[in-house]
Amino acid sequence: MTSRILVTGVATPPGLALARALVPQADIVAVDADPYAAGLHIPGVTAHQLPAAADKKRYTEELLRLCSLEQPHALIPTTAQELPLLGRLAGRLQSMGVRTWLPSTRTAEACLDRCLLYTLLADRDVPTPRWWPAERTADIPHGVEVEVVSTSDHPKPVFAPIPCHSREQARMLCALLEPAAIQERLHGTEFTADCLVDNHGQASVILRHRHAIHGGVSMVTSTFHDPRAAAVVEQALEAAGIRGPACVRGVIRTAPRPAVVITGIDAHICGFACATAAGADYLGQFMGGLFGRPVDHGRLRYAPHVRLAQHHALLSVHGAPARTWN
Repeated sequence: MTSRILVTGVATPPGLALARALVPQADIVAVDADPYAAGLHIPGVTAHQLPAAADKKRYTEELLRLCSLEQPHALIPTTAQELPLLGRLAGRLQSMGVRTWLPSTRTAEACLDRCLLYTLLADRDVPTPRWWPAERTADIPHGVEVEVVSTSDHPKPVFAPIPCHSREQARMLCALLEPAAIQERLHGTEFTADCLVDNHGQASVILRHRHAIHGGVSMVTSTFHDPRAAAVVEQALEAAGIRGPACVRGVIRTAPRPAVVITGIDAHICGFACATAAGADYLGQFMGGLFGRPVDHGRLRYAPHVRLAQHHALLSVHGAPARTWN
């Protein structure tokens, strides 16, 4: 029997990529709050609009109604904002026959709040950037480069990190761009780790460099091996209590001293295309885990130096007039 999978957040690159990848293997119910979401226009999917997760009551009611209507075998979220709500609904969804593989509510909420996540990781000796709230600019050591970062839980960062030249500039930017905080500016190589943690806590980590980033998305990326970086990522996954898929972001720092620093965790499936191209059965093992099968970590080994470049793609055209070429 063909599985029926509900994929949320199909306006986002992870949701769009996941829905497209699963279409040949499953019946896909594609869902997003945006009626113009690209993933709603993938040929072959069943498309539905759902209220934004910020409207908790309507989102919950409509999601349960949709699951009753479409009767999916599993639900896969691809936006962090939904995860705390879905964690509270997991029992209801299970009783309806809908499988999920979700982080705990505590983990989901920590991953949404940059400052809370940094505190949680630092308490477990995971290297993170130093940070300060706007009212504590006097605590910033002299000579430390800083930037102002968004602490919004919006699906996309409200603004890119802004380098600051003084404590006063940082304080004023935080006031103008609230919610925001001041973060130590890191110099080094950005990386992402596509991770899968089984229900016993064993993790597979697929590292890739972020060569070109547009709107927070790695448009050009390549796999690499680094035992030190992989160990720090595993430490972060354990500290955050991750189970299932996750994407960990970090910097391999070059100055003032070499270090691997964790800058963020998304507790849901994100990138997998480069991992797949490098030989890892990421999507297959994730889907197996979702349906209760053991994760075969041996099938998540991957080759380094595999580079992937992506760009926008045309999905569909409706209502175009017929053309004749004379």
